[in-house]
Amino acid sequence: MQQHLKNLEEHARESLKPALEGHLSPAERIALYKRFLKTEEHRIQLQHRSGAGGLEIARARAALIDVIISSILEASLNARKEGGMLPISLVATGGYGRGTLNPSSDIDILFLLPRASTKLPEPLRELVQDILYLLWDVGFKVGHACRSITECVEQAKADQENKTSLMDARLIAGDKQLFEQFQVRFDKECLRKGQSEFFEIRRNDLRDRHKKYSYTVFLQEPNVKESCGGLRDYHNILWVARVKLGTTDLADLVENRVITASTRNEIEAAHDFIHRVRNELHYHNQKATDQLTLQLQGVVSTAFDYPQKDILRKTEAFMRDYYRHTRHLYQHTTSLMETFQLEQDTRAESGFRSFLTFRKKSREEFDGFIAR
Repeated sequence: MQQHLKNLEEHARESLKPALEGHLSPAERIALYKRFLKTEEHRIQLQHRSGAGGLEIARARAALIDVIISSILEASLNARKEGGMLPISLVATGGYGRGTLNPSSDIDILFLLPRASTKLPEPLRELVQDILYLLWDVGFKVGHACRSITECVEQAKADQENKTSLMDARLIAGDKQLFEQFQVRFDKECLRKGQSEFFEIRRNDLRDRHKKYSYTVFLQEPNVKESCGGLRDYHNILWVARVKLGTTDLADLVENRVITASTRNEIEAAHDFIHRVRNELHYHNQKATDQLTLQLQGVVSTAFDYPQKDILRKTEAFMRDYYRHTRHLYQHTTSLMETFQLEQDTRAESGFRSFLTFRKKSREEFDGFIAR
C-alpha cells in the first residue's frame, strides 16, 4: 500500500502540474483530471484482479480521491488573488472519512467554513461552487455540505446520521487549524456528552437490523452492508468504541482487554473479506451494489478463482467463506455490545449506590443532631 501511495503521489505531481500552473482552459482542466482518474482507477482495478485485499483496494481509491481533491483545491486557490487568505477545510465524512471507498461508492465531503454558511463572503462562496462543479464535471458522485463549526455541532446534536458521519471526519486539504477547532468542539459537545443515549441508539439500530435479517448470517441473498455480520456491524463497533473508549483502533481494544488478539484478527479478516466482495460487486455491476444475489455469488466465486471446476461447487466454497467471516463479525459485534452494556449498567448501579449512601448520610447527621 505504501508503494502504491508513493507511485500515486509521483504520478499526480507529474500529471496534474499543468492544472496548478493555471494555463489550462476549463475544458482542458476537466479532461486532465478525467485522464488521471481513469488511469489510476484502472491500476487499482488491476490490483483487485490480481488478488489484492478488500481494504487495500478501498483505501487506494480513497487515497486517489484525496489527491484529486487536494489538487483541485490548490488550483482553485492559485487562480484567485485572495486564494491564500480564504480559510476553508475540505473534510471527508462517512465511508470516505474512514479512508475506505469501494469502486462505485459516493464521495461525501464537508466544506468546513469559518462562519455560518449563510454569511459567506462572495469569494469563498465562488470557491466552493468552482470545486463542486469541477468534481461533478470530472464524473464524481458527490454528497456535500457547507457548514461552520457551530452548524456542524448543531446538526450532529439534532440528527444521529449526521453525528456518525462526522465521527468519521478526516481532513483532506485546506485549513488544518480550522479542522482541529472543529474536532475539539465536536468531541466536547457531541461525544463526551450524552454517551448513554448514543449507546442506546446504536444498540437499538443493531437490534432492529438484526431482527430485520432474522438474527442470522445464513441468508440466501445477504446484503453485504446491512445484513447480520455486514459492514454496518463493523461500523457500530468503531462508533461505540470511539464514544466509550476514545479510540477506533482495535489494537487499543486488545490492549485494554476489551477483546482478545484472536477476536481482533477475526474482525479484521472479516472486514477485509467483505470489502473484497463489495469491490467485486461494484466492478461487475459498474455501480454501487450491496445485495449478494444468487447470480452474483457465482460471479464473485469465479472472480476470486476458487479452484472447484463446477460453478455450484465454486459458489458453495465461496459462500462458506462468506458465512464464516460474517458469523465472526456478527458474534463479536453482539458480544462487544453486551460488554459495553454491562459496563454501562455497572456504572449506573454504582452511581445509584453512591447516591443512596449520600442520602443515608444526609438523613443520619445534620446540625450536630443524629436522626434515629
